[in-house]
Amino acid sequence: MNTQNESTTQAANQVARVTAWQSSGVVARIARKCDLSADDADQLFAEVKIFLLRSSTSKLPLRPSRRVDAGWHEFLMFTREYQAFCMEVLGKFVHHCPEDAPKSFDADADCVSCFGQQDPDDQGDCSSKVDTFPLKRLHS
Repeated sequence: MNTQNESTTQAANQVARVTAWQSSGVVARIARKCDLSADDADQLFAEVKIFLLRSSTSKLPLRPSRRVDAGWHEFLMFTREYQAFCMEVLGKFVHHCPEDAPKSFDADADCVSCFGQQDPDDQGDCSSKVDTFPLKRLHS
């Protein structure tokens, strides 16, 4: 098997591990807090996990869409599950770093997300169905 096929197989295996990891509690919270159907909440949770995988392997810092960031916030409320997902599935803890964090905070090697460019594979924009939920409800 050549190196390109090995890389493709490895990436597919990583995506399969990430998407297979489930938490009904997180999905239920996303549905409730974001006013989404169960299916839309499940889809958003899948997008959050894929974003976290991309963030954990990217050489450049990535910033999630508003939709993914909102789902990520809900995942973070389940601290033990979030830590288990990061360590067992991603192999490292992915910290959530606010955009307005001091610049020195950006130097933290483990803080791979929320600074830098929008994830190019994240199709999240304000026009997508899942991205239309009211963000103000997330913090009520």
